[in-house]
Amino acid sequence: MTALTRRQLISGGLSVAALAALGSCSYDEAPVSPTGTSSPFGRAGEPNWDELRQRVSGLFLPQETGYRDAAKVFNTLFDANTPAAVAKVKTPQEIQACLELAAASQTPIAARAGGHSYAGYSAQNKALIVDLRAMSQVEVAGDGTMVVGGGARLIDVYAALAKAGRLIPAGSCATVGAAGLTFGGGLSVLNRKYGLTLDWVDSINLITPDSRQLTVSPTSEPDLFWGLRGAGGGNFGIADRITFRTAPAPETLTIVTLKFPLSARAELLESWVRWAPKQPDELWSSYGIAKDECGLTGCFVGTSAEVRPLLERWYTDAGIRPASSSIVEHNFGNAMLFLAGCKPDDFPTCQASGRRNAHLGSSRMVEHELTSAQASAVVDLVDDAKDLTFLFDSLGGSVIPNPKHDSAFAHRDKLADCQIFVNAPQGQAAAEKILRPVVDAMASLIGSGSYINYIDGGQQDWLQASYGKNVDRLKSVAKKYDPNKVMAFPQGITA
Repeated sequence: MTALTRRQLISGGLSVAALAALGSCSYDEAPVSPTGTSSPFGRAGEPNWDELRQRVSGLFLPQETGYRDAAKVFNTLFDANTPAAVAKVKTPQEIQACLELAAASQTPIAARAGGHSYAGYSAQNKALIVDLRAMSQVEVAGDGTMVVGGGARLIDVYAALAKAGRLIPAGSCATVGAAGLTFGGGLSVLNRKYGLTLDWVDSINLITPDSRQLTVSPTSEPDLFWGLRGAGGGNFGIADRITFRTAPAPETLTIVTLKFPLSARAELLESWVRWAPKQPDELWSSYGIAKDECGLTGCFVGTSAEVRPLLERWYTDAGIRPASSSIVEHNFGNAMLFLAGCKPDDFPTCQASGRRNAHLGSSRMVEHELTSAQASAVVDLVDDAKDLTFLFDSLGGSVIPNPKHDSAFAHRDKLADCQIFVNAPQGQAAAEKILRPVVDAMASLIGSGSYINYIDGGQQDWLQASYGKNVDRLKSVAKKYDPNKVMAFPQGITA
């Protein structure tokens, strides 16, 4: 399974076109009121769209030209959704105005940057969608501190980091929103060496549900800082920017792609779950299986000569050799471009959105090594279903619990996560019939935890599966910072 195939399984193929390079970053906005303002929107009732239109950079209502394009998200399953309005914002004050309207009129509200919510929550019916994509500035200072706008996508972040010779561990899909990824935890190809994306957050500039501006950090609103990092996007407020620490980018990252015979899927899965978490922290790997796919993608912090013996030991011990292999060295920037399915040294082109498609997704966390029977049962699920893919991503290493990285992310002790992905050309109902029994079966086969960034709108055990022992503390954070449930949505955290 090549790296491009991995992305194609998720995006249905990549289509890129030229886009202007990143603009300069400026946060010299007029200050937002730290205590909120008296709302001009009045009491609960019909939202005052005319008033909001005067306070945001753009507003689209269902009957207006441009609304349908403004409402689109990555997943075409949600093209028929009808948000109450889409507000395009450029400043913290405009976010504040949107939250004021939502609170005053009891209109549901959701922020959108990448628009990749598997459950379509960034295109909710009857909700005010706050489109942050104009707030995509990314600036890396000389001391390595990076400030990321609330609407920036990962490709924007990687372009700035590559230019500065720095890194943070983050995802491999170019158009995913950086804030949403971070708030859910931030699984990536560099997790085992560098930890989760959220581990690198210094502070968050947040507009709260009652329209206050807060700087949230370990020393300022520490409970909120704990909860934002791991609760997932859509909870507790809307971030207009996040400040990260960064690390020096290594000279070489080696990207590995191996393809194996289909007959080896179960045996390799069983051995991979034993092998992957025990490797040096420098080696991350993803084992993928579908009805017609069996392969491994890897990212190694170091050279090809260093990683080859580690890989050979795995598949030699399993008694199975790859049918094909590619082991290629890159610098950090080109490694991220390659994993995103983009051309080397071409960040501007990669900043264009990938081709949209229809899909449903979910996840389970691998909590234990697998028996031969369990591995075979996982493969049987793939063979018995149509358009189903499993992607197992290794954890361990620097993800493992560490007191200095206390956060709401509940899965640091897991061996791996498994993304469960169903292409949905026949529509949501047909895909749901495939997905639901598979998600339930995987809970008994590999583990019952779930990664909130692969949010599954039909999952019944989502709260406990996503947050585990952190549920009660997260509800306390919600009670303190969103007692009126302004940010509430079907899988949001409420008191």
